[in-house]
Amino acid sequence: MRRKLRRFFYDRHGYPRPFPSLGVAIVSFLVGVALVRASSESVEGAYPQENAPASEVEKVDAAERDASAGAVASAEKPPQPTKAREEKSAKAAVASKAAAKETPAAGESGSEAASAAPKQKLGVEHVAYLRCDGASRHSGPFPCPRDRPLERAMRQAVKEAASCPALVGKGPHEIRVEFVDQNFKGVSAHAKGKGPAKQALKAWVECLKTRLPTLRSQLAAKRTIVAFRISASAR
Repeated sequence: MRRKLRRFFYDRHGYPRPFPSLGVAIVSFLVGVALVRASSESVEGAYPQENAPASEVEKVDAAERDASAGAVASAEKPPQPTKAREEKSAKAAVASKAAAKETPAAGESGSEAASAAPKQKLGVEHVAYLRCDGASRHSGPFPCPRDRPLERAMRQAVKEAASCPALVGKGPHEIRVEFVDQNFKGVSAHAKGKGPAKQALKAWVECLKTRLPTLRSQLAAKRTIVAFRISASAR
């Protein structure tokens, strides 16, 4: 048997025959391929989750995409107002309505301002010192000394009295302010004739009197009377 095999693989000179060696090589190759395939199938059977079907992988991917899309949508959705925020908004609305009721309309405020605006422009055009009992006198036609702080105070008071009842007629509108021991005693109206002009001057003097309670004279006299002639012109 050995001789037959030797003759099959080797020639008579002892050299290997080519065809038998080629056949052995092919058979060895096929056996190796079969062994490799068998080992790979055994590995696939041991770890089936790594080679899952394509359809299942696609399902998993789709589920992950849906979950991420839902998370993004929930993040972008604006937060719903809480109960405290709703109560705060309601209080702010009530406060704004109350402020709107308290604030007068533009037309009303304009009309009120127009009615409160002075209707006349008043000023002092002449000052005369009628009495200055006990004060040091000067020689000449004007013996009484002047009280300039008093004159400035009276000019300012007359100017502010433009909001009082309006004077009637061209005048002259004369008032006299009296002091006793430098303290204010009173103010009186002196108008020529009778009628509306005199009544209007008296009403105006009563309004002016409320602006003179702290008025004082700087003259060292027991009794002082100063006359002021008032000019009135329409605005």
